[in-house]
Amino acid sequence: SQLGTLLKSEASPLRTATKRLYLTGYSFTGMCAATFANFYHNETRTSGGRPVFDGYLPHCNEYYIQPLDVPVIRVNSQGDFNYFTNPSYNPFARVPDSDDRWNRTRRYEVTGAQHAPLPAPEEGAAIPPFWKSRTDSGCYAKYPEGARLNEMIFFRPVLEIAVAHLEAWISQGVSPPHAPWILTGKDTLHAEFDVHGNAIGGPRMPDI
Repeated sequence: SQLGTLLKSEASPLRTATKRLYLTGYSFTGMCAATFANFYHNETRTSGGRPVFDGYLPHCNEYYIQPLDVPVIRVNSQGDFNYFTNPSYNPFARVPDSDDRWNRTRRYEVTGAQHAPLPAPEEGAAIPPFWKSRTDSGCYAKYPEGARLNEMIFFRPVLEIAVAHLEAWISQGVSPPHAPWILTGKDTLHAEFDVHGNAIGGPRMPDI
């Protein structure tokens, strides 16, 4: 809040270069962004009373965010649909898309994507990447044997286009597109899968 307020203050040498400020995060830092939105957004204002942060991008977590006077776009992975690997999972945080002025929100749930979006280590690497020993950690979902050609669905383009959608929503009034959510059954803590181990519903990357 202090850094954002400084950047937008008349005294800041960066004020003219600061077009907009978005608060974003991924996984744990996404929880931090959601927490800030809930408890500090309304108190973090410019001298003119406008929000310091013009929008939020709290990705890959399930902390509920209350209606705000700025837009919120959240991207989640299929790997987030398991309470036992994602303790932040909360089905009640899946709030519907809205274009209401006081509750502009979009939610995208990417089919087949893992919670940890790191690439697979290259074969024969002299020094294995630091995440190689973490491939069996709780961030990775399990799929039927032989069902997947690529465990690492690359969905960074979805995270990047979320920024473009947020900017267009604010600066041009262009509402982002809607996308179907991942389907859950009677057990709302788990996704419904097809025979290949991919969730049913959600935007699907070319890999899927």
